[in-house]
Order: sequence, then structure tokens, then C-alpha cells
Amino acid sequence: EMFGLAVPEDTIVEVLVAMLDPLPSARPTTDDLLEWPCFAPFVDATLVLPITERPCVILSHWPNAELSKVPRRDVLTVPGFHQIFSREGAREVEKTRRYQWCGSEFGVWW
Repeated sequence: EMFGLAVPEDTIVEVLVAMLDPLPSARPTTDDLLEWPCFAPFVDATLVLPITERPCVILSHWPNAELSKVPRRDVLTVPGFHQIFSREGAREVEKTRRYQWCGSEFGVWW
């Protein structure tokens, strides 16, 4: 307890850190969050968009982006196995060789 309040569980803190990342393109979508083990037991998997139907996280945050026209994700990064970019969005990441996702920074392998 802290100041008479219960300390949030680690999982809740991880979710908050991911959702509040300063870079909009580093924040998970609702579908990304619903796949987390803490939420998965309570989610109807048939209602969650498959990864390849989710918009590229970089291009979906460009000014005036229309989500229906943003390319879908198709690039896999390792070692984190994140599938958050389209090929077009990955070109932006390639310039810096790094990207942020859910409160952490990662290097690219390509």
C-alpha cells in the first residue's frame, strides 16, 4: 500500500506505460492490447483484427492519415517479433535504425 491506496499490479503498469508512450506511433492499438495475456482470457478472439489487417503504426499517425487507406502491417522485426509496420512504414524506421513500441526502444535487424 502507498498512501492508503493499493499499488497497481505490474501488468496494469505495463499496459499504462504502453498506452501513454509519448510517441503516438509507439502506442499499441486496441487490438494489440487485447492480445496481451492479462486481457486475452476475457476477449472473443473472433472479434480481434488479425495483425495483417491492422494499420501500420507509423503511417497511421502521419498528419491527415486516413486509416482505411493506411497500408496494413507486413514486416516482422526481431528479436521482439513485433509486426507493427507496413513496408512503407518500415522505410521510415530504416532511416534511424530504431523504433519505439510500448514504452521501450528497439533496434532493427534489416
